[in-house]
Amino acid sequence: MNNRMTKLAAAIIVVAAIVLGVRSLDGTPVKAVEFSEIAKAMEEVPWMHASSSGFERGLTGVADQWIGFQSKIQAGRWADGTASFWNLREHRRAEYDPSSNTITLTYIKDNEYPLNLASPALLLESMHKMAQDQDAQIVARIGDFQGRKVQVQEISFRNVGANQENHTATLYVDPHNKRLCAAQVSGVDAEGHVVIAGGITFDYPETGPQDIYDLGVPRNAKI
Repeated sequence: MNNRMTKLAAAIIVVAAIVLGVRSLDGTPVKAVEFSEIAKAMEEVPWMHASSSGFERGLTGVADQWIGFQSKIQAGRWADGTASFWNLREHRRAEYDPSSNTITLTYIKDNEYPLNLASPALLLESMHKMAQDQDAQIVARIGDFQGRKVQVQEISFRNVGANQENHTATLYVDPHNKRLCAAQVSGVDAEGHVVIAGGITFDYPETGPQDIYDLGVPRNAKI
């Protein structure tokens, strides 16, 4: 569920980023952060960390995920104690099951690589392609996030999927370094019932987890 929320936020980022100019809430033109600017900014950071929480159709979840673009590492930790660690350079994936206190190691084939580890640009391009089929309405304004000025982009998707749901996201983008600060997502069905809601915050540390034990997995776990 958290992975789908992260992908939804990433898809919405791209929709906002490829729009060169959108209208603010009062009708004043606001220049949105461009797709190429976000891709370039992501290529310059060694790590991205995302913390998400929310629910989808009654299923709640909390997750922390790290992507090392340069080190080719993707790691995730969930509230139920499960964890995963991908190392593309070593072709190794480790997955932890807390119910059996077991780590399962598997070999990663080339066609199993997560696309978002190939490069930041490919990640954004894939999400862009996913989002092109949806008619998004976008407004932008200058606002505040945790005491700093940010560009707030509000994006609405109408009649999504077979259930004709309406999805909305609010993005907080730093206009100076072009990085995403946070995102909030929500969705309602045709009857107005909330079916998905959550939030994601992003930060960009200099380093990240180097193995699955750095995610809090006990070292006495059976391999």
